[in-house]
Amino acid sequence: MIRDYAQYLLRNKRYESIKINQRIIHVLELLIIKGPIELKKFLNSPEVQGIYGKQSASTQSRDLVKMIMANLIKVDKDKGVVEVNYTLLDSLTYNV
Repeated sequence: MIRDYAQYLLRNKRYESIKINQRIIHVLELLIIKGPIELKKFLNSPEVQGIYGKQSASTQSRDLVKMIMANLIKVDKDKGVVEVNYTLLDSLTYNV
């Protein structure tokens, strides 16, 4: 469900205040698979390094901030752990 919401944000980024990109979608999918993980360990994992290999470190930081601002992820600064923010699903409403 969180993956669907992120895809929705990507498809409708022209109309949404939250501008995400395909890299963010990939990183979010990795976090869904890995579950809660230390932020440093996650950012240094081969999968994330593969996504950001040709990008600068500031691009990676900007994407991380965008994910936090969009409430897609949450970072526990005390423990240094990053995880998907599943509580976001409680507040989403879909107009069908």
